[in-house]
Order: sequence, then C-alpha cells, then structure tokens
Amino acid sequence: SIIGANIHDWGGKNFMKANEGASDGMPTKKYFVVEACEYRDSFLNIEPNSIVVTNTDPDHLDYFETEENYFASFKKFLTKLPQFGSFISFLQGENIMKILPENFHPRKYGAENSIDEVPTLQVLGSFQKLNAACAIEAAKALKISEKDAIASLEKYKGLARRFDIVAKVGNITIINDYAHHPTSLKMAIHSAREYVKANKLKKLWVVFQPHQYSRTRSFESKFITVFKEADEVLIPNIFESRDTQDDILKFDIQEFVTKIEADMTYVEKKRSNVWGRGPKKRGQIFYKKQARFTNGFENTLKILDDYAYDGDVVLVIGAGDVHKISEAFIDSKS
Repeated sequence: SIIGANIHDWGGKNFMKANEGASDGMPTKKYFVVEACEYRDSFLNIEPNSIVVTNTDPDHLDYFETEENYFASFKKFLTKLPQFGSFISFLQGENIMKILPENFHPRKYGAENSIDEVPTLQVLGSFQKLNAACAIEAAKALKISEKDAIASLEKYKGLARRFDIVAKVGNITIINDYAHHPTSLKMAIHSAREYVKANKLKKLWVVFQPHQYSRTRSFESKFITVFKEADEVLIPNIFESRDTQDDILKFDIQEFVTKIEADMTYVEKKRSNVWGRGPKKRGQIFYKKQARFTNGFENTLKILDDYAYDGDVVLVIGAGDVHKISEAFIDSKS
C-alpha cells in the first residue's frame, strides 16, 4: 500500500510492504492499495480493479482550467475499470452524475449504505466517518468480512496532518490538518468546533495558510465563507506552488482577509453568547470574531503567545509548511 500521508499505525510511514500487516488478520499479498491524485491526470496511469472516490469537488484549476475538464478527467479514470470492477462512493453526491461515464457497467457501491455500520472511531472529525463508510463498502466489494473491516477501523489511529492532535501545551490543544480546498477546510473547522463543544473548551483559533495563489483566486468566494465556526483566523502567508508572477500580482491577500472577517463578524452579530478575553498583559476585554493577515510565521507565533489561553484550541491547517508554526509554538512552551 502507498498512501499520500504518514500513517500512525504503520510507524509513521506512508507505505506497507507485503506481509507487514499479516498479524492484523488482513490479507496482505492479494491487494495493492494506492492513494491516487487527479492533478495532471496522473491517476490515468493506474489500471484499477476497484476505485473509491471520496470527493468530487473541482480542484487544480491551474491545470484543468474548467470544471468541465475536471469532471471529464474523472470520467476517463472510471472508464479504466473492467466490467467486473467496483466503484465505491457516496452515490447521492452532488457531482457523481458528472463523473460517471455513459454505459457504466462496473458494480456501484453506495457508501450511504454503511454510515450506520461505522463503529466508534479513535480518530476525530466528522469526515472520518464518511471515509470509514467508504472503507466498509470497499471491504464488501472485495469480499473482506464485515467483522474484519469493523475491527480494523476500530484500531485505526489516523494519519499525520489529518485532524491530527499533535500536542497539548499547558491546556492549549494543537491540531494539524492538511486541508487546502474550501470543502475540506470547512469540514475540518466544523470538526474542530465539535471538538471544542464536546470537551467544553473555549476559543477556536484557525491558523490557515492557503496553498497556491491560483487556487485561492479560483475559489476565493468559497474560501471566505468557510470560517464561520472559528473565533480567530490568522493567515501568515500564501504558500507558493506552481504559481506564476501574474497569479501572485493579481491577488490581494489583505483584501481576502478583510472579506473573511466581514463574513465572520456578520455571523457573530446574530449570536447572543459572545464572550472573549484580551491579551494577558491587558486583562479581560470583550472581543468580536476577527481575521488577521499576520505577514509571516514570527508574527503569528507572537499573537498566539499573547492571546491564546488555557482551554483554547489551535487548528493549524494547510498543505504547505504551516505545520512549522505548530512545531515552533510547542517548542516555545516546552
């Protein structure tokens, strides 16, 4: 198996060789599992027998240019399934019909059917339950016993940077996540808010580093609406990757952050349970939700050091190097 993130159950590796999982009672030589990506049509190099699609929200428009091209790439991928193959996904999903080829004969498995079968998971996040439902349906398609599938999910400890609680500094909880698309970002923030509520914690900080100027521009209107459940948003910079100079010059990060705060403030005005605290040096003051462009990691760390209190949760999120903020914050408190 080859996965795009380090897996805690595999000793922090992102791969497992044949026979390494034999002690878990799961087949090891019969299947080869790979996490595939659609960017540059790279998944078209794979010859699959089964395909699990967890998300069909358009992305990588720097390559695909249009949503139609994005969906067309998925159609090409699904046509590679043999007639005896299996397609597993949430079949009621908004974009599913846009990616299914005509005369699609492989057997379809709807993950909706397994939601109620998902056991209590060790990993946090509402999206984890959706992924687990897909895993159960994939096990059914491969004739793996439901008992073994459920047992495996119950033991699953999660991935690095996938709603990964990396430390509790004093009584401040630090969570790393890799989300960099509006849909996954919204789900991660919602999961963090649920974590705050369930544990009777206090303030939810979101330290978000957008990945690519081009992606942030393409989905700006969606990005600015996903922070409603956060109390504080800090954006240190945008991680450059495959960006042109034109991409960079055409995007105003301060204006982007101002739009985020306007959306957050609007929601806050409708809430009656507004509470807050000021910096340690100034004692208690009331606050409103806010978003800030911090212009670098150092400034971000200073704000967290001055304003984050015991009982707060800090969600550090993005696909770039933003996890270094988590590491530096933890080190500064050690």
